[in-house]
Formats: sequence, structure tokens, C-alpha cells
Amino acid sequence: MAKADVFVTNDKNFLKQSKRPRLAELGARVILTPADAAAYDVAESS
Repeated sequence: MAKADVFVTNDKNFLKQSKRPRLAELGARVILTPADAAAYDVAESS
């Protein structure tokens, strides 16, 4: 998975399950808060 597949946001609206399919269509297969992104390891999602 490329690093560009991660969408980082503080907006809780984007973290809703109902938003995830549409964001995945746009290329954001992983949606994280900034705190989660800081701990995110690309290798574990491959």
C-alpha cells in the first residue's frame, strides 16, 4: 500500500463508518486521526 492511501483528519465526520466507502473510492483506504497517524506503521497494513 502506498503512503498516499492514508487520509489523516481531525474531523470526526470523516471517521464515521458511513463515510468510509466513499473515501475508499477516492483512494483513502485508511482513515486516521493525527494521533493514530503518528503511530501508524505502513508495514503492518501491507
